[in-house]
Amino acid sequence: MAYEILGQSVPMTAAADLSSKQFYVVHGSAADSVNVATDNTAHIPLGILQNKPQSGQAAAVCINGVSKAVAGDAVSAGALLTFDSEGRVVTASGTGIYTVGIALQAASAAGEIIPVLIRVFKI
Repeated sequence: MAYEILGQSVPMTAAADLSSKQFYVVHGSAADSVNVATDNTAHIPLGILQNKPQSGQAAAVCINGVSKAVAGDAVSAGALLTFDSEGRVVTASGTGIYTVGIALQAASAAGEIIPVLIRVFKI
């Protein structure tokens, strides 16, 4: 069962309709606005979206702590995570990519929600 221990959450504005993107990775798309992170070599992740805002509405982004996240594939507990082209967390591999955190539980398939310890950096 996924759990969360939210640290800081920052208020931003949704740059697009994110109503179906709760627990997806987001990046800054303009001043004080966010969109789904889809390019792990170019989009610096801010954190994980906590709510379901439509375009122009307030978007709550967890920037540290433990957040729920939607998996894009099977993930092992303890795996370093990046994000796929849909903003879902996946196992990080290679170099020159941004990470978003560490899987605290495993996911056996895409679409599962798992707890992630948020840690953003580039490998």
